Amino acid sequence: FNPYSGVKTSILILDKVLAKKTDHIAFFKVENDGFDLGAQRREIDKNDLPQVAEELCEYLTRLRAGEAVDNSQSIPMAAEPEAQYTIDKPIMQGLIVEKPKVAEGGEYNLSGERYRTERFIQSEWPFVRVGDVFQRSGETVLPKSLLGPITYVGLQNITQNSGQLTGGVVVDNPADIKSLKNVFQPSDILYGKLRPNLNKVWLADRKGICSTDIFVIRPLDRRVVSALYAHIFRNSHFNNAVLRQLKGAQLPRVGWQSFEDLEIPLPPLEVQREIVSEIEGYQRVIDGARAVVENYRPHIIIDSEWPMVEVREACVVNPRKSEIAAMDGAKIVSFVPMSDMGENRMYFDAKDYKCLKEVGSSYTYFKDNDVLIAKVTPCFENGKAGIAKGLSNGIGFGSSEFYVLRPTGEVLPEWIFLCVATPAFRRWATPQMTGTGGLQRVPRRVVENYKIPLPTLTIQQDIVAEIEAEQALVNANRKLIERFEKKIQDAVGRVWG
Repeated sequence: FNPYSGVKTSILILDKVLAKKTDHIAFFKVENDGFDLGAQRREIDKNDLPQVAEELCEYLTRLRAGEAVDNSQSIPMAAEPEAQYTIDKPIMQGLIVEKPKVAEGGEYNLSGERYRTERFIQSEWPFVRVGDVFQRSGETVLPKSLLGPITYVGLQNITQNSGQLTGGVVVDNPADIKSLKNVFQPSDILYGKLRPNLNKVWLADRKGICSTDIFVIRPLDRRVVSALYAHIFRNSHFNNAVLRQLKGAQLPRVGWQSFEDLEIPLPPLEVQREIVSEIEGYQRVIDGARAVVENYRPHIIIDSEWPMVEVREACVVNPRKSEIAAMDGAKIVSFVPMSDMGENRMYFDAKDYKCLKEVGSSYTYFKDNDVLIAKVTPCFENGKAGIAKGLSNGIGFGSSEFYVLRPTGEVLPEWIFLCVATPAFRRWATPQMTGTGGLQRVPRRVVENYKIPLPTLTIQQDIVAEIEAEQALVNANRKLIERFEKKIQDAVGRVWG
């Protein structure tokens, strides 16, 4: 178990004597324990443990004294660590739930957040049940009965939080799709009910079929605009409410009965349309910026006069760790797992740190201005590569699935990157990968033998400067996407209040 792996741990405190003294069960939630979720567990200023400890101890003390405690009460706590007096503080981390509520339906669900209710009373609009304005479509079909091509949407085809379609969704031969599937129509909302923490919600812009792990949600009448409620269902307020209804430990799902009982704001129809129009304007900006980001690729026009050399002549491939043999093992160095390496971006951020002695023997060594390139599928094909900059003590270690290219002589690291982190190199190297199954690798000799153009240093500098200027514009588009996605969130947030 790693604290950053997305696994929730529950601690049960069972006391038969106390159980007979109360008709309630208390839940205490710890979101932060004073450390971040990275492998190094660096100290942060958020820590719920002291508050939880005080509330839990006071709760148990009152129960043992025969006093009743509920969510509306305050408990006395020390005003400061050394204070000789107390002040009343409301129960913040604890949630006290009646036993019959936990026992409803014979389920005995011990996920405390399920019983925490929130109402955004600041909203100027009334709240209604989802089931009062939406229905779940029950239309299903066996794909083999259909004529192709058709659109098939699986959970893997809906992006998290952003509601975009990804991957191939057009299937020429529907018979290739096994088992019963749900049918959807344009303007239906597709909501991923399996692992809803992934927040996969898509507003259908066509008809098709989808996984049965997806709710197909359709308006009951004309009181709601689906285009707005796709955003509302994706909003963090709603997602948090859904997560409190989960069933199943290994493959958590939300059931329709729980889903339709959740409450959502219902602005007037004209207000809904105005908000949708505002969001669509923001989305057009995002789509334009995203087209720039997704389609931009740096390109070098090769002059036939430039000499061609093998990578091994321009770089040291995988420099030896003996270079740092005398370095103090307690030194902090940067650490770059494969997941932190970007795709089609010249530089990468080293976000994690480790002691040299922790990583020196098992991981790939590199230093500032080295070029890293993934050698394993699918990371290689996806373009995972980058130049190391700003490493702790100038040194880094990372996945053993990286090749490290260190330029020699009058060769810029940016030039090496622009030559090897390219579709042309990937097309050339992919057929030469070795290994079986889904774990194929590019052999070292393939990298070393690849021929690249090598103009003078001045020409390299001119070309790199031009490409860096282009990439600055691309990065500006990335920031534009972030800004306008925030505008969409704010527009939806106004509906909640």
